[in-house]
This record gives sequence, C-alpha cells and structure tokens, in this order.
Amino acid sequence: MPAVVVKHAVGGTDLANYWFPGVTPDDATAGDGFAVLADSVDAAAAELEAAGQPWEWAGFVWMQGESDSLDLGLAYAYEDNLTGLVAAVRAITATPELPVVVGLISRESIWTYGDVVRDAEAAVAAADPYVVTVETDDLLRNELDQPHYDSVSNRVLGRRFARALLEGADVPAGDDAPQAALTVSSGPSDYDFTGTCGWEFTTTTPIEVTDLGAYGTSYIGTPTEVGIWDADANLVVRGTVPSWYEAPATWRKSVWYIAIDPVRLEPGTYRLGLVSWTGDADRYLNDASGTFASGITYTAAVYAEGYWLTYPSNSFVSASVSFVGPDFLFTPAP
Repeated sequence: MPAVVVKHAVGGTDLANYWFPGVTPDDATAGDGFAVLADSVDAAAAELEAAGQPWEWAGFVWMQGESDSLDLGLAYAYEDNLTGLVAAVRAITATPELPVVVGLISRESIWTYGDVVRDAEAAVAAADPYVVTVETDDLLRNELDQPHYDSVSNRVLGRRFARALLEGADVPAGDDAPQAALTVSSGPSDYDFTGTCGWEFTTTTPIEVTDLGAYGTSYIGTPTEVGIWDADANLVVRGTVPSWYEAPATWRKSVWYIAIDPVRLEPGTYRLGLVSWTGDADRYLNDASGTFASGITYTAAVYAEGYWLTYPSNSFVSASVSFVGPDFLFTPAP
C-alpha cells in the first residue's frame, strides 16, 4: 500500500502556545499552529476520501521542543503539553491508538533546558505504548546555521522516523548517519591545475557512498564533477557539486557535499577525483593533513590532465595527503 505524507511544519515555534491544542475540542484558546494543523488534517482526509481508495491514518511524527527549552517554565510544562497534543491529534484523526514518533531534541548547549525537554519527551513515550522516540544527538548541525540540522542529518532523521513508525520501536543513534571519508585539519590551498585531481584509497569493508563533496573554505564559485573509479578504471560513482549560486550544498568541515543515489563499494582500491580548472578561484589543498574514517586508508595522490572528468591515471605517494579537492560521505553497507 502506498504511503501518503501530510507535511505540516513551522519553524521557531513553541508547544506551550503556538501548538497548544486547547483543553477541549474547538477550544478558542488553542494556538494558531494547532488550528492550522487541524485544517491540514481535514483537507488531507477530504482529498484521500475523494480519491475513492481505502486509507487510514498510520502515524504522527513530532520534531519540536527547542523553543520550549529556552524557558524554564515551558520546559517543565513540556511533558503535560506533549501528552495533551498527542491526545488532540488522535482526536482530530479519530484514531485513538494512533502511533506517534517523537524526535528527542539534541543536547546542544544552546538549548538551555534541553535535558528537561528530552526527559519530558522520553517520559511521554514511556507512559504511552503507542509513542516511540528517535535519537538525534548524533546528527550534525548546519555549520552555517547552528540551531538547525544540516540536509544530510535531515535525510537520516526522515529515515529514522520511517523506521520507528514501521517497527513501532525507539530508534537509537547509529551508523546510519553518514561520515566523511576524510576530515581535513590543515594544508595550503594552492593547487591550481586543469584536469582531474584527487586521491586513491582502500576500504576494508563494504561501504555505501551517500554524498560527494568538493573542498571549499568559502562558497564554491564553479560547479565541479566528482567521480570514483574502481581498480579497473571503471567510473562507478559520479555527481556534480553545484556552485553556491545554483544550489547551496551541505557544508561540513570545509567541504561542500551533494547527495547522490547511494552506491555500494566492495572492499578494494578506488580513485577519487574532481575536475579542476587553472585560474579558478576554487583552489584545492596540496600536502594536507587530516583524519581518515575507520576502514578508509589513503594510498596515493592521483591526477590526469584534461578538460572533463577523467580517470586520474597518474599517481605518487607522499607523507601528506594530496590532492584534497574531492571527498565523500558514507555509511557501512547493509
């Protein structure tokens, strides 16, 4: 049976006032957010009925609490307020045992009373057999907008919500959050070259590449293609990291990442490269230092001349890492 998502979200709002459902149905004291949420539910139900296919409400996902964590009174009222919201949503959907998934807010220091709200969210789940939680504490924030998760983390969060609904169980932190193959710590941004440049690596376990990246301490001015080749020089992964002006990508530790359809890499040796242009403002690192993820081993710098993405057939080995232009995010392969 196909799933239909009724999306309704408003950022920077609190549960105590904006999402307050009122004490009774049609309570005039209900917050603006809950009133519009109820309208969205009604509109979705009407559309589904008009489609003429059997359907049912399968669950409610709630990711909120940061705003309430900034006020001690609102934080301590959160358990009662969330219990009331869950009851109200079940009422407007006419589903008394509607499954509910609550995302635990992270322990970021910017959320003054975040632990109080997290405890409240966990308590609501513990008291209700149809409420489960999803952990978010291991998901990275947007480095340019610290209060919010970055797009990679939002993608993982969505999968965790889906898993929690399907399994009816809490979802803890895990290795489903992609990690960088290389985290750069230093190096001169002076590599100016027309061709494909990057580095060779080995992986000792199967991995799934989820995002391709290009180094950039500031905005990327020119879109660049990134590719991964296997030991037989077959291009097995390919994608384009856009310029800032086209579509902002995810920025993590001086690398801009763009999501791709996940690609599985078996244990072995691979070459990673991106297209570089002489005179381009987007410069890459030569003789860099950094940390590689567990299971990923750097073996050589690689490059090839040319005006398009080309297998980087030339290589040399040095104590430092060259050429740090391309990078990727990955998870253990299922």
